[in-house]
Amino acid sequence: MRKLLLSVVSALAVVLVAAPPASAAGELGLSRNGVTFAPALSGPLFDEGIRWVPGDIRSATFYVRNQGEAPARLTVDVLGAQMSELLDSGDLRVTASGGGESQTVSDASAHRLLTLPDLEDREIVPITVAVELVKDSTNETQLLSSDLTFRINLRQTAAVLGAELDGNRNGKSNGDELSGLLPDTGAPAPWWAAALAAISVGSGAALLLSRRTHPKGASHG
Repeated sequence: MRKLLLSVVSALAVVLVAAPPASAAGELGLSRNGVTFAPALSGPLFDEGIRWVPGDIRSATFYVRNQGEAPARLTVDVLGAQMSELLDSGDLRVTASGGGESQTVSDASAHRLLTLPDLEDREIVPITVAVELVKDSTNETQLLSSDLTFRINLRQTAAVLGAELDGNRNGKSNGDELSGLLPDTGAPAPWWAAALAAISVGSGAALLLSRRTHPKGASHG
């Protein structure tokens, strides 16, 4: 039986300006339980052995803490460079929720999922990521694969306001740029590319079988 491996990968991209010599380590903390924080999450948010069929919706929550000793803007982006036709088909939906905001994407371009402009020092925000394979997805779509990359970005509020002011003076706005900069740090932080999920989706024949064997109205279509 052929299987499709749909890997959803979370990446923390903190690109630093060459500025005053200071350590970037510890500026942003990540946690599964909201109690113990580290620079990266260990292991996937979703069970790697899960086999997805149309109609499935699963969610997972992680926590972000501002550890930069200053108010900061937190952004969560889903990047389109590595996405394939699965998102463009509209049959896969990704939603991020946190801080009273929620955004869903279903096509393969870069998207800002969340912007939390005033995250205070030591403030903790739960972020929930939900992934849905729509129940009416076609067999052709189910044979596609896609990589999603999430970027968690923390940028000091004063620097954000300064960049926007400079942009306005130059006749352009920097408010929506995915710059990935964390100002006032001089040492490079590591890229985090831990697996967020590895989702196994059966091919068309298996999915049709699942539809026949599930009662009407069941979550599997």
